[in-house]
Amino acid sequence: MNQLLHIIVLFGLISCNQTNRKTAIILNPIIDRQDTDSITLLKHIDSLPKIKFPFLSVYYNRGFSTINLSEFKNKKLFKIPYKRNPTNVGGGGIEWDESDSTFDITDSNFIAQWNLIKKTPKFIVIEVNYGYIKLVTIDYKLNVIDAIELAAADPSSNSHFSAERQSTINEDLTILEKNIYTAYGDNNDNDVEENTENWLIDKNGFFRKHKLK
Repeated sequence: MNQLLHIIVLFGLISCNQTNRKTAIILNPIIDRQDTDSITLLKHIDSLPKIKFPFLSVYYNRGFSTINLSEFKNKKLFKIPYKRNPTNVGGGGIEWDESDSTFDITDSNFIAQWNLIKKTPKFIVIEVNYGYIKLVTIDYKLNVIDAIELAAADPSSNSHFSAERQSTINEDLTILEKNIYTAYGDNNDNDVEENTENWLIDKNGFFRKHKLK
């Protein structure tokens, strides 16, 4: 009887170890120990503060951590195209300026203002502070996969009206984008209009619009 109990306990421990190994494989990126780019990037990423979900991204009153990415100066860090989403809301417009549909992932001195959203086994999700706020997916070699403008404003906003975009990011990497127009009246009698769109980040790191079920 004792021998049978010992076998059952031993089998349970083996099963738990196998489950833990599988979980580690799912959660942790597979990094080649000879790949110095990936190791260096991961050290920078791990130095960034953690966020809590759901995370609200706005373009104003933000503080971003800075990291020096001069080790990656031979990578494509500048003039990176992003997925535009021009939107009208009320009497305002967001992302209608087509003069430049690119962004830089660092400044000219290779200093990046980033906010870490999430690491997955295949890619990393970050906010990049460049003009307005970009949500960007990169691989572990610092190649940009895709990007959208997550938080922004109508540059013609004034004391009479404003239009802005803010977005909520969920832990499953679904995103609720909200565009808000406010016409300011007397005595805080404001007229507000808004519209929303839903996005997700697919398993390969690309942004897709989607409809809620």
